[in-house]
Amino acid sequence: MNMKNILSATLLVAGLFTAQTAAAEVRFFQDAGRADGKVAMSFTIKADGSISDARITRSSGNAATDSAAIEWMQHQTMRPVFVNGEAKDFRIVKEIKFAA
Repeated sequence: MNMKNILSATLLVAGLFTAQTAAAEVRFFQDAGRADGKVAMSFTIKADGSISDARITRSSGNAATDSAAIEWMQHQTMRPVFVNGEAKDFRIVKEIKFAA
């Protein structure tokens, strides 16, 4: 197998993976867009800005909305918290409003 064939196969696989990921994200945001209500959530903003350990602290009263809120939050990226010039993990509680 020559280098051109290897490169072509690699690009094809990367393109298919990207398309599948994009389709999954579109479905997720369509479902999340149907959520309605308010939830209070706790989560950790990691030093790299990613979100971890998202939990409902006060339910919206609707399990589907609560589930959508957790899934939505886990897809977010936020600015990290800096202490003395160093990014640190930071736990926060926040009320989030969803409107369909």
